[in-house]
Amino acid sequence: MIFTAIITLVCSFITAASSLFLAILTIWRGPKKGYIYFWAVICLAFFLFSLMLPLAQLISRDSDHALGILKFSFVGVVIIAMNLFPFIYSLTEQLKQKLGRVFLAYLTGLPFLIIFLVYPNLILTYIGPRSGLPFYPHLDSSLSFAYLCWTILAFSLALLLVLRLFLQSKGILRVQLKYMFVGFAVGIVGGLSTFFPLFGLDSWPFVLPMLFLPFFSIVITYGIVKHRLMDLNLLLSRALGYFLTSGVFLAVYAFFVFASESLLKITLGQNLWLASGVMMVLIAFLFEPFRSFTQKSLYRIFSRGFYEYPKVVLESVETLVTKLKIEDLLKAVADLVAGALGVRKIAVLLPMTKNNRFYIGYSNGIDTTMLNNFSLTANEPILGWLRTHNQIFILEQEKKNITKKELSILISNLSFLPFEYLVPLVLKDRLLAVLALGAKESSRFLSDQDIDLLKTISKQAAVALENAQLYQEISLSQSALLDEKQRTEAVISSLLDGLVMVDKLNNVVLINPAAEQMLGVHADLILGNPPNPSQRFLYQVLMSRSGGGVFEIEIFGPPLRILRVISAPVKGAGDESLGTVNALHDVTRERIIDQMKSEFISIASHRFRTPLSALKWSLSMLLQGDVGQLSNQQEELLKKSFATNEHMIHLVNDLLNVSKIEEGKIPYQYQRVQIIDKLREVVDENQSQLQRVNLRLNLILPDDEIPEILADSEKIKSVLEIIIDNAVKYTLPGGQIDISVKQQGQEIEICVADTGVGIPKNQQSDIFTKFFRGANVVRMQTEGTGLGLFLAKTVVEEHGGRIWFESKEGKGSKFFIVLPIKSN
Repeated sequence: MIFTAIITLVCSFITAASSLFLAILTIWRGPKKGYIYFWAVICLAFFLFSLMLPLAQLISRDSDHALGILKFSFVGVVIIAMNLFPFIYSLTEQLKQKLGRVFLAYLTGLPFLIIFLVYPNLILTYIGPRSGLPFYPHLDSSLSFAYLCWTILAFSLALLLVLRLFLQSKGILRVQLKYMFVGFAVGIVGGLSTFFPLFGLDSWPFVLPMLFLPFFSIVITYGIVKHRLMDLNLLLSRALGYFLTSGVFLAVYAFFVFASESLLKITLGQNLWLASGVMMVLIAFLFEPFRSFTQKSLYRIFSRGFYEYPKVVLESVETLVTKLKIEDLLKAVADLVAGALGVRKIAVLLPMTKNNRFYIGYSNGIDTTMLNNFSLTANEPILGWLRTHNQIFILEQEKKNITKKELSILISNLSFLPFEYLVPLVLKDRLLAVLALGAKESSRFLSDQDIDLLKTISKQAAVALENAQLYQEISLSQSALLDEKQRTEAVISSLLDGLVMVDKLNNVVLINPAAEQMLGVHADLILGNPPNPSQRFLYQVLMSRSGGGVFEIEIFGPPLRILRVISAPVKGAGDESLGTVNALHDVTRERIIDQMKSEFISIASHRFRTPLSALKWSLSMLLQGDVGQLSNQQEELLKKSFATNEHMIHLVNDLLNVSKIEEGKIPYQYQRVQIIDKLREVVDENQSQLQRVNLRLNLILPDDEIPEILADSEKIKSVLEIIIDNAVKYTLPGGQIDISVKQQGQEIEICVADTGVGIPKNQQSDIFTKFFRGANVVRMQTEGTGLGLFLAKTVVEEHGGRIWFESKEGKGSKFFIVLPIKSN
């Protein structure tokens, strides 16, 4: 009996002391987390449960007094059972999702808590001697049995919950839950062993589980020290640091007193005054440095083995090489560092190439409102420090190395960011990113192993980050190219005009739906293949002008269709030929309309020609006096009428010529022609007009004789008349016209240059089209058909020649006509 009592009291006191120590340590300096507060409550409740039994034996006067003390032991048990579930869920960050279960634990435990506080004798029916102890509670009511069942059920479910979470977890959390499970297991077994004597089972074997009670604190404390359970290892190192430092200084003080009295024969009073003075000096200068050194040394001892260095390095290699997205990579780096070092606040600063600034690419545990407008310029002092030193910036260490003002300047724009360490990610002298770490939950300094690990992870992360950035650039480029390709394909497919492209081997590489419909082919059958004669319209398009140009083809229907094909070579880098693109435009309607206009013009011109000829004959007779003498006024009016009629006849002739040209019916009578003679004839015919408008005309002829050409004399003369007549009409009085002729090889070039009004640049491309007249000349000459240059170009090209011009509005124009010298 005495042995049982002693074991029970000793185990209870040890458990109470360790539980109180853990509770005070947790509340005093623990991180402000929910699970820390629940753990502190559990430790205090365990303190109550363990202390009340020996306390009742020592101070109770009678059973009623003992009941008032022992009830708090059972209150502690109920509080422990009620807070196990919120503690476990809070530690594993599941509290918000499991509030229903936590509420149920509180709801079912609250009645027992009230009963023990108000009516404890309903459960604790008798207090008397048991197992060698004078005051021990007895439970023999039905409510006692309900309490026992609830307690066993609560502790068992909590133990099973920890086991399930342990099996589902990984990393440091799995190790922490393992020690929590073992600690809870031994604590629950030891605690439940106290129930045996409550029901009269007081033989000695049942007291052995009481030995497990102290092991609850021992196992949990080992988990704290060895595996950062609840991050209290710094608190232990601080507490032991103060304790050891104080002990060393007290030992030094005692040794000094002893030595001075024994060796120096100093009296006790003098000795104490001398020792106290020396100790005050030592404490003033050495206590804090020695305490800091002791605390750091103890922390390094406690921190050793928090993680397996090779395992973490291997995990970082396996993890980082698989991350190709920057967001996933940054999260993986943050998780690795947080898991190994216990850092809860972490941010990654990334450079922004557009504006040469650093911004927060990823963060965890930091208030996002602090980061909304955060950015650093690339020439920030702290970034320069990281580039230059290429090592971890430790804030606590730099506070000792540089002045407060220098430190303030160095980290001026990082003052609001809760960081203690800055880890540069450098590759090939380029700062790719900065890892900003807050304080470790268990420390404000890094061990040597921590620094080595950060250096290793930072090197791996820098390589992985460059790979991820290259992958992102390639992905963005591919995405942009794909988008551009889809847009281009959509535009090409939507074109009403046909589009066909072949490569340099004449294989069809592109054809849009409009071209398929126009040519009567299917893309699936022709893509990747050259055209064949069986696909006659496609073959005709692709084989007609391989070098490029504009031409028309007819597709016989029904109905008949006419396509204008614009063919152009496609050039690549270095002017390399990539193939040919052909644009197809359906001009059937335009050709039908042109044909109708030509037919109308032809019919109308023929109908006008007969009455105009009769009118000319009548006016000639009147002017010649065949019907009587005319007065001066009558003669003047008839001359104007005759000139107008001539202009109308000329217009009708032009319209007829255009119609004949379009129908291919205009005849050409080729003969040997001396172009200089034709020029002189035209110039002579315009002399009166030149004198009337005060223009100078220079005919510049070569010294050598110009050979004759093979041409239609009248039509070539009409071309010269059109060009020279335009120069006369559109050159202001006082101006000059120069006409030159020269031979160039087997060609004769005629140039007509004037100082007239010129041709507007935006209208020069239309100058040879039918019925076109420049806006500036319309204001000068209301008369004109806009057919002259069209006819001139047609005639010149029919002779195998060329016609073009150079002009500047307000400065004049130069028209060039080149005709070949033909022998037959």
